Amino acid sequence: MDIEFENFYKSNLLVEQHFHGAFGIDFSTCKSDDILILAKKLLTHGIGGFFPTLVTDSVENIKHQIEQIKIAKSQQESLKQKSEMANILGIHLEGIFINPKKKGIHDEKLFLKPTVENYKLIEDDLIKIVTLAPELDENGDLSRYLTLKGIKVQAGHCVGSDLSKCNGVTHLFNAMSGINHREESTALSA
Repeated sequence: MDIEFENFYKSNLLVEQHFHGAFGIDFSTCKSDDILILAKKLLTHGIGGFFPTLVTDSVENIKHQIEQIKIAKSQQESLKQKSEMANILGIHLEGIFINPKKKGIHDEKLFLKPTVENYKLIEDDLIKIVTLAPELDENGDLSRYLTLKGIKVQAGHCVGSDLSKCNGVTHLFNAMSGINHREESTALSA
């Protein structure tokens, strides 16, 4: 039995917070109906809630995909069979504000400096998690802004060791500076 608390859930099901898609559905290119199909499949695999994760892309496409996810969430909330699918809990924005030194698959030509002004280009109430490179967030302004809005700030695709403004990491040990016995690193700080 699931019990809802204010902004929290107790469930025997898993919550996936870093998830780009599955079963041929990619959150960076799909339509809202595809997201609902995926939500049904996820529940059959024990996932009760998820945060569709968007990778680095143009501001225009990120805004378009945020809209597709919002439409899917709205449709999901109005469906009678809502209990037959994993809940869309919010959006995880991974990319755009990451370090080119640890870019992985992300296209660095589309990176933006992690500033409040640049975040506002794509800002939406459904964004609940943002992965960024804290060492590029000068003075921590973006991290503070996000935290004040209740958004989880995660370090990822980064090389810095000061994670004091973050409350999580995205894929620990992957796409971040590793452990070195002679100096601080992202992984060691995490």
